[in-house]
Amino acid sequence: MKLLVAVFLMVLGASTTFAQIIPIYPEENAVVTTEELRAIFSVGSLVIENVERDSIRLFFNDQNVSHLLTISDFSVVFTPDEAFLKNPSLGGASKIRLVANVPQVGSSKPLSVFSEISFFVKNEYAAGIKDSVTTTPKVVTPFVNTGTVYTSHLYNNSADSGKYTGELGASGNGYKDKFFYNYNLYLTSDEEKTQQTMQRFRLTTGYSKQVKMTLGDATPLMNEYIANGDRVRGVELNLATPKRLLNYDFVGGYSRRAIAPYAVDDSALSAADSIAKLMNSPLTHNDSSNYIASGTYSRRVLGSRLHFGTGETRKYGLTIMQVRDNVESIDQKTNINIAGTDTLVTISGAIPKDNLMLGQDFSLSFWKKRITFYTNAALSIMVEDIQNGPSSSAEIENLADLDPGTIPFEVADLEPLIIINTSILPLPSPKGIMNSSAIDAGIRLNTPIGSAREKFEIKFTQIGSNYKSLLNESLAANKRGVYVKEELRLLQNRIVTSLKFDFYQDNLNELKPLPTNTKKVTGSLNLNIKDNIPQFTVSVSTVSDVNESPAVSKLDKDNQSNSLNLGTNYSAKIKESSNTFYGNYSRSESETKSSSAGVNSSLSNSFGLNGVTTFGGIPLRARYGYNHTISEAPIFETVIANPTAGASYSVIKDKLDLNLDGRLYFAKNLDIVADSTTNSNRLEGAFSSTYKITEKHILAFNCAALQTTTTGDDDPDYDYNFKLYYEFRY
Repeated sequence: MKLLVAVFLMVLGASTTFAQIIPIYPEENAVVTTEELRAIFSVGSLVIENVERDSIRLFFNDQNVSHLLTISDFSVVFTPDEAFLKNPSLGGASKIRLVANVPQVGSSKPLSVFSEISFFVKNEYAAGIKDSVTTTPKVVTPFVNTGTVYTSHLYNNSADSGKYTGELGASGNGYKDKFFYNYNLYLTSDEEKTQQTMQRFRLTTGYSKQVKMTLGDATPLMNEYIANGDRVRGVELNLATPKRLLNYDFVGGYSRRAIAPYAVDDSALSAADSIAKLMNSPLTHNDSSNYIASGTYSRRVLGSRLHFGTGETRKYGLTIMQVRDNVESIDQKTNINIAGTDTLVTISGAIPKDNLMLGQDFSLSFWKKRITFYTNAALSIMVEDIQNGPSSSAEIENLADLDPGTIPFEVADLEPLIIINTSILPLPSPKGIMNSSAIDAGIRLNTPIGSAREKFEIKFTQIGSNYKSLLNESLAANKRGVYVKEELRLLQNRIVTSLKFDFYQDNLNELKPLPTNTKKVTGSLNLNIKDNIPQFTVSVSTVSDVNESPAVSKLDKDNQSNSLNLGTNYSAKIKESSNTFYGNYSRSESETKSSSAGVNSSLSNSFGLNGVTTFGGIPLRARYGYNHTISEAPIFETVIANPTAGASYSVIKDKLDLNLDGRLYFAKNLDIVADSTTNSNRLEGAFSSTYKITEKHILAFNCAALQTTTTGDDDPDYDYNFKLYYEFRY
């Protein structure tokens, strides 16, 4: 059996990072008079929100003049005062340098970014042209407009079939004073009518932090249990009073597009991929040649959130969200070919739903943000099937075992807000409402102790068994537990310790927990004593699942897994080169018990080395990784076609790759699977080159190849791709 291999495509691009500072005025090597002397740097709103404001410093000829800075939402402006301009030493070749620190994810050390301008100052006062300074020059912020337009063309040959993919994209932003805009566009030839759209477009514009509007693909963040960043194609509006004491958010659009039922030829797909290709849609017909996918309804979203406070020290928000499938958007009848005859088949797999959610969130910080209380809660009313519209009040009373006439209105009148019928969750009862609710509450402490800092958090969470959000479908429901985190930073972040506890019960049945209790404990230690001493990291974790139900066999009661990770890195400069070395070792073991398979245990050991050396501005990266896993159960059933009962399985993965400045790449992978005949050896290679035609025009080329050799197959498989990339900056 051949091992199917997917080629990882290296995406070339030259986009700016969020940490970049762009000098706007003066231009490099310009000549300016003292009356024209000022400096403007563009940093963008994302940078200002992420930089450490206290770290922003400006140096004029190595003299700290940060007290003359004005920091706005989108720029940093240097405006000299009268005393500075009258300085007789001012004039001639000059240099301005702006420096700021940006926190790094996963590191206790911030990243230092800077921008520098060299120019010539003509001192009119020293030359006697002007006697005194009467007014401070007025700073006029120009309209700043930057962006990138790119196109790429990729041809990929895999499994003896070729495919072309074309892409067109653009992104940019601009601002003047407090007005700003930004946009993104992505178009691809991979767009398919049987999948949710891959095309993306977004235009955001606004004024300061008081008005912001997004057209296209919005990602509303209203309540973490209701909408937490899922894409909605439509419009999003954010309004706020000048001091942001009162705020209003609105979103309207569609989170899914309509996809009519369609047939998929099974001969073109493997048995495993045929299901994955159908977007997890239920299958209602299967003959020897076709799968029939039920498609999806278009899903409309309408939501509002009213919240008070800036969120820095206090916040209270109320959210209402309606998500409804359009029953008329697809026809659930389709013609399919069965035994050579066209047959009209009714597809019942896709069921239109209606979801109304109400939420509240609250947070309060005091004592200089050292103590924060917070809570979130949401109620989800889900109607599982709205194909037949609303039910009558009498039907709902009968469903909830209520006396006739208990509901004083006709539930059909609520259709603009929620379609109520007998498939509604929760049932109209206190117990049903609790099962369809999600709630958390916690406290965070952030306390300085001399040069040290301690962070502590404890949070309780309960998500009912019937809680569902059609805008946050990946949320794990049916769960209740406590999360605790303790972090201590010593010696200005040179020693960092962390301890996390996560205790929860899942499979909740109404208000009583069925006895699946999970305990997760993770601890870590990070040491970075001095810059010339290697940094050291160690972390351990243990996970235990205990099922205490008397109806469950003893062999289904306890699952245990443990892991240990050790890591180190070291940076050093040798003459003109800079070098960084990383090493890591991890060990994990697990034991699972079941009445059907008995006791199965596995042990995995991994070792890795990673080095980067930079000489003459060109980085060379080398990596080596080794993993050995031993298991009493089949590890990869796609690799082991016919696993032997009671056998022990061993998998060895060995990988070496080299990367020269993203221009040359080579990798060797070896997979050895014991007790099978499907061992594979893979060789990867890639070459890329980037040519800067001008400062605005960039051309790049990339080609990659993969050779796969499988035991028992004399003919290796070859995959390759070619990619051409062009970018225009303005």
